[in-house]
Amino acid sequence: MDIREWLNVALPLGKGSLIMYSLYADESSTDAAGLLTIAGYLIGSKALVSLTEAWATALGPLEYFHMSEGHYRAHPDIYHALLGLMTSDHLVVGFAASVNQTEYKRVMGQKLHGRPLRYWFGGSYSFCVTAIAYLANKWLDANNPEEQDLAYVFEAGHASQGEADTFLHMINRDRWLADQRRILRYFSHTFMDGKRKESGALQAADILAWHITTAIRDAKPREECRILSESVQLWGVHYPESAIRENVHRQLEFCNFYGDLKGAKELKI
Repeated sequence: MDIREWLNVALPLGKGSLIMYSLYADESSTDAAGLLTIAGYLIGSKALVSLTEAWATALGPLEYFHMSEGHYRAHPDIYHALLGLMTSDHLVVGFAASVNQTEYKRVMGQKLHGRPLRYWFGGSYSFCVTAIAYLANKWLDANNPEEQDLAYVFEAGHASQGEADTFLHMINRDRWLADQRRILRYFSHTFMDGKRKESGALQAADILAWHITTAIRDAKPREECRILSESVQLWGVHYPESAIRENVHRQLEFCNFYGDLKGAKELKI
């Protein structure tokens, strides 16, 4: 389906904004304590069309571009051409949320009503997806409050995508969650194959997620990561174990842990 035709399905009359999500899970730690990072870019519908077309051209002979597959090493010219597209000409603002997976499992392994907390609150993937959704909407409240329609677009294939799908379907259909649907500006959500020429915005989010993860892990960001943070405003938050526990307590008290930007900081790398 052509990107313009798809937009007419994803947004009313094809007009509005989208959050393009991608994930990078770092399993390199010997103690299996790898980071999980979700990154996303907020992008307008018109800009998505121009970025998609420019990205497909810049890919040249490649069908797609993924950092974890080493494409940045094998195809440095294409890599730098793609980085050159990841600017405010196409992207509005970026968000990243991360957790240490071992810490998350330790907290969510505790029992509530006979079931682990993960049963009630979901896994680390859903946690970070939800964090970005609320952070992005708070950013819109402050910077573009007239925007009312958001399409949430995820890279397909993660084992926990069913959790995110269930949560967003509940937001859309459950009348008791109408306030959450309004807060999140929810219009639709989609799981898209990230390994296609037409998925440039998802591949841009993949590049961002990879760089954020390696910067946190190595405490030494690459030069390209600094350039990305200067090209488009980025907001990022890493949730340590104490913040994950706070989230559980607040949700049990029916409070919105994600409801402001106080735990996030603008990334200047």
